[in-house]
Amino acid sequence: MPVNAFLVRLTLEQLPHSTLLLKHRPDPPVGLCERQPPRGLMTGIAASLLGAAFSAGLAAAQPAATSQAQTEQLARGEDIYYADCTTCHNDDLSGGAMQSAPALAGDAFLARWNGRSARDLLELARMTMPQGQPRSLTDQQYLDVIAFVLSRNRIALGDGALTEQGAGGIALHR
Repeated sequence: MPVNAFLVRLTLEQLPHSTLLLKHRPDPPVGLCERQPPRGLMTGIAASLLGAAFSAGLAAAQPAATSQAQTEQLARGEDIYYADCTTCHNDDLSGGAMQSAPALAGDAFLARWNGRSARDLLELARMTMPQGQPRSLTDQQYLDVIAFVLSRNRIALGDGALTEQGAGGIALHR
């Protein structure tokens, strides 16, 4: 297996909620000049070491391990976001696509919400989103989307899935 395929598989196993992002990107073309790694014992050892180093790097870059319930919630939130929110807030949560929608990720988002709680964000989303159809999602769907937005901003959600009560204890900050 080429090293790139190994890394993609490893990434998907550790980050299952990111599969939608990969669906939007076409596979790179494979040309005749692409070199295949040499075969033999050293290749296996090198691949193992590379895999271990990559895994350690991903573990260091990721927040604390998530529960199965949280992983499922983030996947649902990502699906809802890409179905209902990208028209205005863009695929990368940068905002501004239509009707001057605010950013939902990055410094601008964190500065705007600094000192407020995830519950405040949840309540605003319920009252105003999707634009023109407020309160059209279920309470769970709003929680799922907010969990996805928080995770994209590297804000820790706690041990399990985001709940209404738990959202009040999550401070949004830079």
